[in-house]
Amino acid sequence: MFSLTGFELRKLWGRRSFLLSICTILLVNIFFLWYANLPEAGEPGLSAYAKLGQELSGMNEKEKTEYLNKLYQDMSGISHVDEILRYQTFSDQELGKNLADSEKKAKPGLFEKYYDVYQGGDYLRYTDSLEAEQNFVNQVWEEFQVVSNYGQYLQDAAERRGLEEISIFGGSEDTFARRNLRRSAKDYSEMRDVDTSFYPSKGIENAINNRISDLLLVFMIFLMVGSLISEERAKGLFYITRASALGRAQSMGARLAALAASCFVLTAVIYGTNMVFYQATCGLGELSRSVQSVISCIESCLHITTGQYLFLCVGTKAAASFVLAAFILLLFLEIRQISAPYVSGVALVAFSILVYEKIPAATAWNWLKYLNPAGLMHTEELYGGYVNFNFFGLPVSRLTAALIILFVFAVIGVFLCIKVFCRGRRLSVRADKGLLRLPVIFKSSLVSHETYKVMIMNRVMVIILVFAVLLGCRNLSLDYTVSPGETYYQNMMLKLEGGLSEEKGSLIEKERERFEAAYAEIERIDQLMARGQLDKRTAEERKQKYYNETAFYPAFEQVLTQYEHVKKTGGVFVYDTGYARLLGLSENEEGWKLTELVLLVLCLTFAFSDVFASEHQKKSWGLLSATAKGRRKISACKVKICLSFTVLLWLTSFISYIIPALKAYPIHELSAGLYDLPAFYDSGLGLPIGCWLLLAALCQLLALETAAVTVLWISEKLGGYLQAAFVSCVSLLLPLLLNLLGISAMKWASLFPLFGSSRILLEGFGVIKLGLYVVLAAVIILSAVYSLSRGGRDKPLLFFTKRI
Repeated sequence: MFSLTGFELRKLWGRRSFLLSICTILLVNIFFLWYANLPEAGEPGLSAYAKLGQELSGMNEKEKTEYLNKLYQDMSGISHVDEILRYQTFSDQELGKNLADSEKKAKPGLFEKYYDVYQGGDYLRYTDSLEAEQNFVNQVWEEFQVVSNYGQYLQDAAERRGLEEISIFGGSEDTFARRNLRRSAKDYSEMRDVDTSFYPSKGIENAINNRISDLLLVFMIFLMVGSLISEERAKGLFYITRASALGRAQSMGARLAALAASCFVLTAVIYGTNMVFYQATCGLGELSRSVQSVISCIESCLHITTGQYLFLCVGTKAAASFVLAAFILLLFLEIRQISAPYVSGVALVAFSILVYEKIPAATAWNWLKYLNPAGLMHTEELYGGYVNFNFFGLPVSRLTAALIILFVFAVIGVFLCIKVFCRGRRLSVRADKGLLRLPVIFKSSLVSHETYKVMIMNRVMVIILVFAVLLGCRNLSLDYTVSPGETYYQNMMLKLEGGLSEEKGSLIEKERERFEAAYAEIERIDQLMARGQLDKRTAEERKQKYYNETAFYPAFEQVLTQYEHVKKTGGVFVYDTGYARLLGLSENEEGWKLTELVLLVLCLTFAFSDVFASEHQKKSWGLLSATAKGRRKISACKVKICLSFTVLLWLTSFISYIIPALKAYPIHELSAGLYDLPAFYDSGLGLPIGCWLLLAALCQLLALETAAVTVLWISEKLGGYLQAAFVSCVSLLLPLLLNLLGISAMKWASLFPLFGSSRILLEGFGVIKLGLYVVLAAVIILSAVYSLSRGGRDKPLLFFTKRI
């Protein structure tokens, strides 16, 4: 039995294709961990939690309380100042003034206390915008309030026992409600010796509660079961493995043991990767603190540490995945069609998820919600929550019921698998009859025929549609918040756009005089207060009016910069914020464009890795290349189709990106020279802005076409989908991901300099660098297209695809 189990494990894990699949799954998991945590507009990133965790490390609970109290108070004051300044930018000045005065009266002295801090901008300690900073501090403060008041939570839970006397629970009748209250009061009374220690819970919560990781684990279960059963069944090897009645049970028992071991290893690897990722990006905190220190586990009645909680969650997920794998294995044994077991297994998983999502938690049928495969995978609820089921009027702990049902399901699954295998009535494979076949459409010409094969049979259309929707929704969700200073700058620049005139110069000089007068008055009041002629409160009240005016001086300095440039060069005024967004010149926009490129390249990798590989795997080239000319035509047609759909994907991304920017920041003066934009003052480039926008867009398209032909070339040379996808990810995505992780030098080994071409022009020899990248991209495209159109070889380089 042990030797058979070792043989099954070697047969599964010894396949290079299986190991490559695991590596690909881990890369996909890491990518989605990174992508899911990209901060949206006004939301903090993971680095904010890491910075706060570093500051809290080494503090006791009293010091943490003092530090977070001050942090919350300071942010409340700064938000108060920002809100008042926003009121003062209203087009209805009277309404804005009334709202600002009302807010100041509601919190007297707060504006004056934090005005200088707001002007200095030093309050941005964890994020890069006031909105994100405020949201982050509020989230941390609310979490801290819950965790630090755990003793009060226990007291409230104990007091619920007094509700037993309320008549609504049924007089003297001993109902489930009464028993449940007594049970919960007793359980919580045993938690009085638990001490909590605050640390942001985001890392712990997201490492375990991650639906993408759950789905990837389920995908690997299908892959393992298919590897253990489908291949041997298709080759008719089951007739040999069942040669003796004694060997049947042992053979299936060895497969189940190998499956169980693989489930535990894969679960540990996937969720271990999650923990390493979150430890590196936002921190997990001390694993020796009580589990009640994690805000989502505040209801837990277990005396365990956070580290033990993580271990139990991963172990229970592994057990749940084995139970699911056993029942999927049963489907593979019972159903003879090739595709039907996969479809049935997916239907089983989908039904389980539907039951979990649709059944309310506060009903008598909640046990169906939690005791099905999807509910059992939510181990953070089993160990972090507190629910009792109504079992014939008796309260039964959800955790106890879940562990029992896991054991029962595992025994039933193992028993049925062995029984069905020993019975052995369906050992052969029957071809699918019409199952999930797609309709044949318009295949009269070579182009339409190859389009059908690429888009439908290779599922490229589905992948591109999924990523197009993802990219479109992501870009359209951009919400550019226009700050009070930016509103002032926008209003001024829209008045000044165009060439310099006497009227525009007079307007700027009047604004300059207004600000200088305001600063002079502030200085005069400070001198009066220094001489003792005014007390501090009166002085602050008098300066308040001038503070309101000088708040917008930093924005006016941007106007002055353009004014001096126009006078010196004879150029024109241009409102540049919209152009900075479109060209990715700001730091935030650079990160957004880098993420955009990662998603686009990932889409092209998944979509096109099978275009040529499928022909090798099906050994179709022997028929398709009856003549050299015929093979060249087919290869060239595939390339043209893929490049055309790359253009459509890019258009979706580009149009959805520019719409939110144009809504918030109008762009005019397209005929002005590029050197009229503040970012390009030193470049000396007189190319019209509109022409450069077009060229920058074409550079983006060129970068994507380069990625597309590279994936196609790799697909043709390697001849395997997984192999081509893996090599494409390593060559195209790895430099981008390393750049995102902070190794900025890696961007020069990627397509990002071409995709974000505007930033290259700001560097030394920018035009030469960009020209070299354009030439290199063109050479790669032409070489790859020429190589593919020649027809390649019948036997691809299968050095990644050896199988045992």
